[in-house]
Amino acid sequence: EPRPELDALLHKVPMIRRSTWRAPKGVYLYGNVGTGKTMLMDMFIDTLCKFPNYASSSIRRTHFHRFMLDVHQRIHLLRQEGHRGDLVTSVARQLVQEAPILCFDEFQVTDVADAMILQRLFSIIYSHGGVVFATSNRAPLELYRVRGRGGLNYDLFLPFIDLLKERC
Repeated sequence: EPRPELDALLHKVPMIRRSTWRAPKGVYLYGNVGTGKTMLMDMFIDTLCKFPNYASSSIRRTHFHRFMLDVHQRIHLLRQEGHRGDLVTSVARQLVQEAPILCFDEFQVTDVADAMILQRLFSIIYSHGGVVFATSNRAPLELYRVRGRGGLNYDLFLPFIDLLKERC
């Protein structure tokens, strides 16, 4: 005999799993120049591509500066097309749909515009299942510092550092 309450409960189970699922933590690898950080990232990518579920098209490997130029260009194009609202969220979703595994070489923040959108951008990337592997010559707290001093609006950048530490 049909039991509608059981059917309703079973339909909710996948939603519960999906809502509590989190992407695996990423990697933030930093150290001195020439210590093999990029080589380790390349080995990670090569190894991942050997698994049938991970085509090289699901991985984006780029220098972080080039990635941020692409983000700003996409935001600009969306504005030109007449899109309104939170364009950073739209771009972050696009990025994860194109390649959920983002590998950044030379991660550093020197531009105030980058510093101000990183927390929102990466929050959306992570919430949509994106995983980040990044190499840098700088520890997270040093990402947006020049000569030992924080960049413009450094206090607004600190939540991004906390997010990076939590997710990598």
